[in-house]
Amino acid sequence: MADSLKLIHATRLLLDEPVLGTGPLSSEERRLVEDATITAFHRVVEACVDRRADLLILSGDTFDETSFTLRARATLTDGLETLNEEGVSVFITPGTMDSATSWKRLGSLPDCVTLFTSEQDSPVDISERNKVIAVVSCLSPSSRAVTAPRSGKPGVIHIGVIPEGDVPAGRLDEWLDAKITGWNYLAIGGGDTSRSLNLVSGLAHAPGTPQPLRPFHHGAFGCSFIELDSTGMVHQELIRTATVRWERVFIECSTSTSWEELTEKLALQLLEYESNPVESIWNIEWVLRGRGDVFDSLEDPRRQRELWDSIDREAHSVEVRRRHTLTRESIEAARDQEAANLLKEFSETLNGVLNPQEVFWKKRGQLFTDMTTPWGRKLAGMIENSDVQKVAEEARHLARGWWT
Repeated sequence: MADSLKLIHATRLLLDEPVLGTGPLSSEERRLVEDATITAFHRVVEACVDRRADLLILSGDTFDETSFTLRARATLTDGLETLNEEGVSVFITPGTMDSATSWKRLGSLPDCVTLFTSEQDSPVDISERNKVIAVVSCLSPSSRAVTAPRSGKPGVIHIGVIPEGDVPAGRLDEWLDAKITGWNYLAIGGGDTSRSLNLVSGLAHAPGTPQPLRPFHHGAFGCSFIELDSTGMVHQELIRTATVRWERVFIECSTSTSWEELTEKLALQLLEYESNPVESIWNIEWVLRGRGDVFDSLEDPRRQRELWDSIDREAHSVEVRRRHTLTRESIEAARDQEAANLLKEFSETLNGVLNPQEVFWKKRGQLFTDMTTPWGRKLAGMIENSDVQKVAEEARHLARGWWT
């Protein structure tokens, strides 16, 4: 039977950095938001203990060295000491915000911690009962392509950590070859959202941040629990750690939609989003597209508050503070913008082709010049003698009639 390994992977913890874009807060909500990144790290440590993880990987931007607070430092130190006591090995790579120098300034780290600073660092063996079951290496795709493990030991789980600062933007398959062999898990740093790529013998994965700091990233966030063995079997699971969550929800509203129907539609839509006990605050931007009396009435902030109260009463079973905002998009406005875009594109096309000096125009006349019939000669003459500017003006006039 193949040896198995359990690990937790987290990146971009950014301890004690502010979470912005939450709007006005009560004193209790402000405390929850201010503690959000600290709480996320506590939950990562708890997950390591509860899941009896063999190791924790922190693949960059654990903190921002330019604003590294005493609370962030104490939280990090306490967490690492807890993991040391629990026998969890910790592998850390610096990122763009937490340089190797800033980590070294922390002084002596617990015995369980390995700090990788470059791909030249020696791989580290993970042993159980005096048997090597895994090897952890530091990689750097910015300097060379990711190749097979240097220490390709058969029957051993091979884990590569790719630091946050070395990871290109975009999809993993745009720079990482999925056919690469030998790696059971590539722990990717960087990026606020989760990304994965199946490999021949395992998985490449970036877990995303445990707590988003801005309202640009929607959905559930956390760290990743990974269980794998040397045969290529991989189990991946999101462990939620984010206190603050953002969602952007699109809703249609027609002229026949009643207030009660809209309320029910929004409440039912909320039920589609699975909540979790760790989530305390949901910031929901509703994008309402449509027209009609109900749509128009929601221009009034007081009417909006009535809608939020009605929704929260309908979805009272969810134990979370919901903060709602509304963006209204009129169907007429959207259509007007689409028509304006079409008219602009059509006008730009006319400018390019309705020109006697352009190849396009000459080719149109050539079709008739080659004809020997009287009608062909007449058409060729019309093309040659036509007023291009008047043709363009008439075409634009017709287009405005079509699209406006």
